[in-house]
Amino acid sequence: LFAAPVLEYSDRQNDFVMDTIYRAAADITQHHPDHHIILDGRTFVTDAQRDVAIAAAEAAGAQVCIIEVLASAESIQRRLDHAKQTGDHPANDRDMTLYRRVLANVQPIRQPHLTLDTDQLSLDECVQQAAAYIRSAD
Repeated sequence: LFAAPVLEYSDRQNDFVMDTIYRAAADITQHHPDHHIILDGRTFVTDAQRDVAIAAAEAAGAQVCIIEVLASAESIQRRLDHAKQTGDHPANDRDMTLYRRVLANVQPIRQPHLTLDTDQLSLDECVQQAAAYIRSAD
């Protein structure tokens, strides 16, 4: 929704974009209830961020499945370096400074959830476990 030169990477813009995503997800849920919606891209590290997402899902009549994805700082650094070298990620603010700032705000997930450690599991194993978790909630 925001592009240079108005892109700020601010909480205000992030919250606005997430509100728009929640509205689009509600529309999909209403008109295509057989589809699953996966929200990814926001870290959802605080109770408040998760509470807003859960409230939006419940208001739309959707079921919520929370999946926590973990990786070591070393893995994060490698992935960030790779994305920077290849230009694989469109957001220019993705670096270890942002990672540390986000990590400092992490609050434990109070809701039932699946945790996937990407240092211990392959991508295929993560996908299989996530799919099984979502299916078990249906």
